[in-house]
Amino acid sequence: MKKKLFCTILILFWFSSIASPQNEIKNNFTIEEKIISLSTIWKEADENFPYFDRFSTNYWDSLYHLKLTEVLHCDNDIEFFGILETFINSLYDAHTKIIFSNDYPVIKNRNISKPDLCVTWLNDGFYVEFVSKELEKIIQPGAKILTINGIETEKYANQHLPLEVASKYSHVVRYYARWYLFNGPLGSVIKIKYLSLKGEISEIELVRKRNPGSERIYLNKKSLSLGEDNGLIFSINTENVGYFNMSGMITKETVDFFNSKIDSIRTCEGLIIDLRNSSGGSSYGNQIVDYFSKVESYQSFAMKVRINNSFYKALGAYSDKEIVKNIGGNPRHFEYQDYYKGHAFDSIIYNSQRNIAPITIPVVVLVNPSVSSATETMLISFINARAGVIIGQPTMGSCTQPLFIPLKNIGYFQVATQKPTYSDGTYFDYIHPDILVNPTLKGYMEGRDEILEAGYKYFKNR
Repeated sequence: MKKKLFCTILILFWFSSIASPQNEIKNNFTIEEKIISLSTIWKEADENFPYFDRFSTNYWDSLYHLKLTEVLHCDNDIEFFGILETFINSLYDAHTKIIFSNDYPVIKNRNISKPDLCVTWLNDGFYVEFVSKELEKIIQPGAKILTINGIETEKYANQHLPLEVASKYSHVVRYYARWYLFNGPLGSVIKIKYLSLKGEISEIELVRKRNPGSERIYLNKKSLSLGEDNGLIFSINTENVGYFNMSGMITKETVDFFNSKIDSIRTCEGLIIDLRNSSGGSSYGNQIVDYFSKVESYQSFAMKVRINNSFYKALGAYSDKEIVKNIGGNPRHFEYQDYYKGHAFDSIIYNSQRNIAPITIPVVVLVNPSVSSATETMLISFINARAGVIIGQPTMGSCTQPLFIPLKNIGYFQVATQKPTYSDGTYFDYIHPDILVNPTLKGYMEGRDEILEAGYKYFKNR
């Protein structure tokens, strides 16, 4: 009897632990702590973020006031963290974000989910990359998603995803749609209209579930891994064109590996450097660019950074007509106006002097929207050095050094601090490839890497 009662208690405890939302949703922060965290984010971004010229004059302050009201009325930690994330992501920069502490597993249990299918953007739309075996009965891999909840798919993506992916660039939204396109409240229904590979148009309703199906059906599993982080690889094809895969983070080991292949690279007719799925790391990549620079010296990297000078800011206040009206005198010190308005920037320039024996073969670099951060720094250097040709898709457009700010009992807030420029003074937005290549449905189904093919084709046509 005791054993039976004990088992019954265990079952009831287990059921209540998974069924009761109170075990997932907590309210550990006081109103004061919530306000301090939100205000810290507002203040640090206000002083350090370099891209406020992308927004209207009072954008950040107005948003802060709005989020302050939301924070005062939020009921639990999940809502609070969501407000912080939305606030930060409204700056639309991948280096400006919140990093939650590992002490907060509740973050992983948010009430957000999606149906068990994934899409990829190809040349002319979003196509189903894989589905669970259960969903295959109603929608198959290769189907083109036409509308979501009655809205044309790309329009829907541009309406719902920028805050999720922290970017307004359409090519970045398209790329990261595979993870976010169908997200929504757990248990909610999403309506999808699609065109099947057979040319039939159908409409279905799917429920967003937390746990994916155990087995998935792929359009082409080989294509799923194309351009993924495969580590450092070097090979030479039958036409004597070298291939160097730099996916992953750029470190000293990346340069060491490259240097170990120098003798072989020098004998090649050309070299392809594959940077896809290289999302940054360190500036070691610029050492590789030095080998291929067409000039002895060049500007490897330059940036604009915010200046917060309290004295110059005080002088600049005299340029404000409303202030002068109250204290007397005429508007003056206009040369300090930018300091007062937070628009003052300093220029930092790094130059490179080649002190190694150059490699004089032609070079092609492959890119896509997964390329960001220090890898984009390497590409800016590559362009300034006139080192070769860039092929593929535009990069992410988030190339900066983040500043890390502790948030008590939450984690860290990181904010972008630099605005990169090219050697001609123009501002960096993202890397625009010299030759644009968007993968196609046909190529995907055949398991072909069309961006890599374009790299080899470049050498054949020379």
